[in-house]
Amino acid sequence: MPHTNGMLDARTAILLEAVNFQCKTGTYQVVEERELMEYFPEKFRIDRDGLKQMLAFLEEHEYIDVKYADDAVYCLCPLPQGRLYFERTSEEKRRDARLLSRVLLFGGLISAAGAFFGALTAALIVL
Repeated sequence: MPHTNGMLDARTAILLEAVNFQCKTGTYQVVEERELMEYFPEKFRIDRDGLKQMLAFLEEHEYIDVKYADDAVYCLCPLPQGRLYFERTSEEKRRDARLLSRVLLFGGLISAAGAFFGALTAALIVL
């Protein structure tokens, strides 16, 4: 089976996150189709065929294993690559949030310092 080292598209990443959430123990879980589809924001409008295609993609690229699919019920499990992808992207989101908060903090401090020195300069000029 081929391995994919790149990023998943937004829809497929959401589905992988849903599988990881549903299978927290790392074992096979029976999951209803509607449970998986509820993870998607309305703007993505995932239909049954789209869900099946994304599950097939994730299975083909060894992110998940689908033990069986029966009508609107799946028995599936995240594979190591799927759990690692999920953990890696979760850590990247946390790191990005920390970086953004630091940038905003330092930006605020620099702005405050600039305002202070500007006011001080104006006061010295007036005197």
